[in-house]
Amino acid sequence: MREATLTQEFVNSIVQTDRIYEHFKPWSADGLDPELGPFFRHMSNLRDVLKVKAYGADSVLLWDSDGAKPGQSNYDNDELALSLEGNLVTEFGRSHAHAKAEHRGMAPPGEEIHFVETYIPVWNADFSRVLGSVELYKEPRVLHAAIVEGQYYVWAIALVGAVVLYSTLFWIVWRANGIIHMQQGRLVESERLSMIGETASAVAHAMRNALASIRASAELTLDDDLEGARESAHDIINESDRLNRWAGELLKFSGDGGDELEDIDLADLLDQVVDEHQTVMHRANIRFIPSFAPGRFIVRANRAPLSQVFGNLIMNAVEAMEKDGELSIRLTLPDHEVPTVRVDVIDNGPGLSEQIIGQLFKPFATTKPSGTGLGLALTRRMLSRYDGSIAILGEPGKGVTARVELPLKSGAPA
Repeated sequence: MREATLTQEFVNSIVQTDRIYEHFKPWSADGLDPELGPFFRHMSNLRDVLKVKAYGADSVLLWDSDGAKPGQSNYDNDELALSLEGNLVTEFGRSHAHAKAEHRGMAPPGEEIHFVETYIPVWNADFSRVLGSVELYKEPRVLHAAIVEGQYYVWAIALVGAVVLYSTLFWIVWRANGIIHMQQGRLVESERLSMIGETASAVAHAMRNALASIRASAELTLDDDLEGARESAHDIINESDRLNRWAGELLKFSGDGGDELEDIDLADLLDQVVDEHQTVMHRANIRFIPSFAPGRFIVRANRAPLSQVFGNLIMNAVEAMEKDGELSIRLTLPDHEVPTVRVDVIDNGPGLSEQIIGQLFKPFATTKPSGTGLGLALTRRMLSRYDGSIAILGEPGKGVTARVELPLKSGAPA
């Protein structure tokens, strides 16, 4: 339509400028007005024009660039009739795909062209009356090339868009699938830990009752004259008190409640925990090697659960080495964006494989013949309350490192 409109404006400008409308008259026996011949020939010589026909207001042929004889009527042409009513009529098509014989004959044999057929009404000087119509067949090569190029761009953009859309949808589905699996794992772990809490509550109650009987029996031995009995009794009392404190904290941890967090110097806490386990390490002939960075490492936590965390890790290391081993505890500040303190509990035991390490934090998973598989699961849950984390590192034959990281208290000096 744009091509047809531009052609109409060009033809009408010539008609009005050269006053062609004064000579545009119906066909008569006297022949064509001499002034119209140059005009029609000029139309047929325009760029991309394939052929030109001109009709008078009575639908009679005035001129044909193909040499058709003037004076022939074309009353059955609906497009011509619309043009003589003052309408711009256009049609776009391919020469070999159209039903009209005149269209198919425009292209050389074996070739196909795209054409624009336009009927342009010719007006009088004041555009009040249609004097005739000019039919132009054009092959708009530039327009056709632009359309073809545009089609390639459309296909290319559609293909790229489809790839991007598919990639985006694939990423969304893949991420959603990962989130679903992660949430499912958390749900299963939450259910297991809920069962652990109930089990821990029952065990704690039973332990407290048994510890009360142990303490009562030990107090009776204090009146004995045997020095060894008195020393053993003191040990029993101390251990009973420690286990009683641990059982109380276990009850609090298994419930929804808990004490308010307090400031804890992690170096002092580790010294205390190591002192509490000196007897066990001495009996197993375990050599302790501390390596604490200088400074104070203040964290916000509850003292008893945090003591139990490191106590469990020390006992795991001692049991892994059995006898004549080396236990190292390192206290360092890792290079993290968030101020963090790191504690590594390292043993030189037989180590663990990656497969076993991947199972350690699952409830009821254990490598010990008499173990319950709850220690590390409870340890990780305790640390999560203080925004901490734990990881087990090791290889077969190279020992195991239990790495705990806790956030430092904001503004605490190190």
